[in-house]
Amino acid sequence: MRRAAAALLPLLYAAGSLFLAHGATRSWQQDRTAEAAALGACALLLVAALVARHRHQAEAYDLRAELERAARPPLPRRRLSADEITTALSAACCERWWTSAGAEHDHSGKDQNA
Repeated sequence: MRRAAAALLPLLYAAGSLFLAHGATRSWQQDRTAEAAALGACALLLVAALVARHRHQAEAYDLRAELERAARPPLPRRRLSADEITTALSAACCERWWTSAGAEHDHSGKDQNA
């Protein structure tokens, strides 16, 4: 229910703002400038409230994600030996493969400058 109400509230704000803007234009057409200004200001206030609500929700989402990330235990780190690093680097394919986006190439490594 709470999620449905949270989804419905912005729609109500937008509908109310459109209704007030319509009333402002109708008042303006009938040369009632004071009413048109008041209704237009109310329509703008509803739009500002909608934007502020969206910003607040975005900040709350970011804060919640940051808290969840901070609550996770840190990943264990281990130092790699020189042999493991050498093995990983030698397992990589030739440089031409990376620049050709995976097209067929020669695996001999004769074009590499070591």
